[in-house]
Amino acid sequence: MTVEQGLFKRHFVGRDNFIWWLGQIVDETKWSANIPGYRTPTTEAHKGFEYRYKVRIMGYHTGSPSDLSDDDLPWASVMYPVTAGAGTGGSSSTPNLRQGNFVYGFFLDGEDAQQPIIMGVLGYNQYTQVLNNIPDTGFTPFQGYKFNEETIARYSLRSYKENSAATQDDTQGSSNNSTNQSTVGDNALADGASDQQKKEGQKRRSIPATSICEPQPLGQIQLDILQLVKDVEEARKSLTDWKTKVSTKIDDVQRWIEDKIKFVSDKVSQGIEWIIAKIEENTIKRVNDALKNTYNLLFPSERPNLKAAVETANDLLACIFKKIMKNLYSLVSKLLISIVDKLVNVTSCLINQFVGVLLGSILNDILSGVTSVLGTIGNIVGTAIDFAGDILGFIADIFSWLTCDTKPDCPEIDSWSPWDGVEKTASFDVQGLVNQVTNFAGNITDQVQGAVGAVEGAVGSIRGTVENAVNGFDVSPFGFPCDVGPFRCGPPVIDFYGGEGSGVTGNVIIGFTGEILGVDIITEGGGFSEPPFVKFKDNCGKGSGAVGRAILEYDPDAKNTSGGVLSNDTVIGGASGKEGCVPVSGLKNGRVVAVVIEEPGKDYLYGYDGSEGGGGRTFANYCETMVRRSSGCYDLPYVSGEIINLNVGDWIKYPNSTAIQVTEPQTVTAPSCGALPPITESIPTDAQSYSIDLTIERAVVLDPGFNYQPGDRIEVISEEEFPSNPNNGFVAEVSTVDPNGSIREIAIINPGSPFFSYPRLIVRSETGFNAKLAPKFRIARLTPEEVQRKQEASVNVIKVIDCVGKIPPKQEFQITP
Repeated sequence: MTVEQGLFKRHFVGRDNFIWWLGQIVDETKWSANIPGYRTPTTEAHKGFEYRYKVRIMGYHTGSPSDLSDDDLPWASVMYPVTAGAGTGGSSSTPNLRQGNFVYGFFLDGEDAQQPIIMGVLGYNQYTQVLNNIPDTGFTPFQGYKFNEETIARYSLRSYKENSAATQDDTQGSSNNSTNQSTVGDNALADGASDQQKKEGQKRRSIPATSICEPQPLGQIQLDILQLVKDVEEARKSLTDWKTKVSTKIDDVQRWIEDKIKFVSDKVSQGIEWIIAKIEENTIKRVNDALKNTYNLLFPSERPNLKAAVETANDLLACIFKKIMKNLYSLVSKLLISIVDKLVNVTSCLINQFVGVLLGSILNDILSGVTSVLGTIGNIVGTAIDFAGDILGFIADIFSWLTCDTKPDCPEIDSWSPWDGVEKTASFDVQGLVNQVTNFAGNITDQVQGAVGAVEGAVGSIRGTVENAVNGFDVSPFGFPCDVGPFRCGPPVIDFYGGEGSGVTGNVIIGFTGEILGVDIITEGGGFSEPPFVKFKDNCGKGSGAVGRAILEYDPDAKNTSGGVLSNDTVIGGASGKEGCVPVSGLKNGRVVAVVIEEPGKDYLYGYDGSEGGGGRTFANYCETMVRRSSGCYDLPYVSGEIINLNVGDWIKYPNSTAIQVTEPQTVTAPSCGALPPITESIPTDAQSYSIDLTIERAVVLDPGFNYQPGDRIEVISEEEFPSNPNNGFVAEVSTVDPNGSIREIAIINPGSPFFSYPRLIVRSETGFNAKLAPKFRIARLTPEEVQRKQEASVNVIKVIDCVGKIPPKQEFQITP
């Protein structure tokens, strides 16, 4: 027997050729019984040998399960890596294979092909169509989940939808039709979970500040209302939009919206409560001050009555404010419900109006209550009490704490998000808020001054506050008085904050590949003691990831307390070498001369692409039709082919057109937009933009690294290809290093030809490590003649949209009625 095996037995690994194969794991019901899924006291509950699979192997098995059933396929075992263990000695591993996976391996018994061993698995990619049902035809990708039995994880749900029919002939010549779903792709680039993770990471949170720095929580209220608008919009979209549906789990949309409004109403109410508490404090103080004057005018025998009346008055005023607090949530909630569908952008103007109407409505009740209380006291003491004569003066007095001129040093950043980092909320006009409150409350000055009645009547009038506030809140269409509609999507803008200075403005320079290349400084500002923070703001959230660093230049005559000198943007203080270095201090006159881009980001627009949005997201894409109803509410954008019912007074904006008002009821179909025009066609005219050339003026050392040598060459890695000159003509080298080989200075020998995408600078060195450089561009504006010559020579030209004071964000629905 031994002789026979040694001389005649063939077809096993090690004696014959290594027989490879490629196959597909079949329906899970054919092999899952091998895997109990839980621990059992004995092996009797096991129907097989743990992890084995039924595999239909190409070239060995027919593709039609009708001819060779899945049950008759051989069992395939799994080969594990040496790091996984074999199940003995407490060392084991679990394979992660599912039905529909394509696997490869070899036959342990060679050409007999009855003992397949799985060595690995082939991954799907984002282009693979995956059938929902298990096809009768083999070797077709199908769903890896148990059909109608398992919940598909959202990280396996793609954020785009493809519906197409996959037809494949089987061996009998019949046709099997099934709908393809792009739901499962192990390497999908855009999935529902990632979309949701990004949305959650971009939500901004308020950074708490002291009451002195923030006497009114307007920034937090703005963030809360903006997020409410986005959440409601997302919930409404989940009914029809695939991308929103797979990234958002909302079962009952209406209830979900109601819960969100309740949540935000509670948060906004908490912020307003703090303001009302301050108003209560100032109101009681003002009333008691007025009564002190009356106290001195009374006979001694009458003063005990006044004392008792004052105590009663304070109790009544406390009762009034308690009632106001009780009704505040209802007031805020109704206001939010009345406006949430009318907002695309939540501006500081809107928040001033929102809070102003709230406080103005509440102040009406306060004035009525104060007048009634003073009337009651007048009856007790038998004389009329002059309440400072001027109701509007009283209003200004109780709000004086909002406009205090003496402010401590307060942080300039007031919000942050895990995705986008810190940010400065839009500045608010506190005096404008006071004026808003005064104007709203001043409408009833006459009736308040003439009102004398019971306190119960004043408290009872609070019930009408909600209706008065809702009616008084004018979110007027088309930007009157606040711009709350969608803005056209275009290039980002830059904000500077911090560093104790002010006055810096600049235009962002975008390359043709969507990267931020630099900033053309228009005004340098002044008064900076340290470089300000730089923030690139994309109104529609198209681009992301850019990081910039402001470069300061000081007055050459400036001196610091240690006698240091200043050179360009580098501040050098004290002695040099081993004698030590004293940091520079006391500098207050720096100005921003440039912005160095450390990371260029991606996907930023260098023109206007026809889409519209705001608040960091796109509301309507180029091909979608927008409708604003006569009530001021926005419909969700309509895609091509959708039916739109219009009424008199509605406004409609078709793709690539201006908004028009409907003059008679009609039903229209949202049109297609055709081919998307190049972004270059939507760049403004020369009066609103200008052309530039960019050459590298300087290599800024972000990290000096170590162990470099003078003469080490600087090279450019760019997205562009320069066949004749791979470095684009740029020549630079390390000129000075410190004793540790850290780079101190870089010499630019040749700035090279103009760049159109972000060049990454590297140091070629046999000894040095870890240096990080960034290009600082020389920005040269081109004359019309230079632009014409470049165009005639078919040379690219970068155009910069002049956003500084010339092109305000445009609202397509900003139409004068």
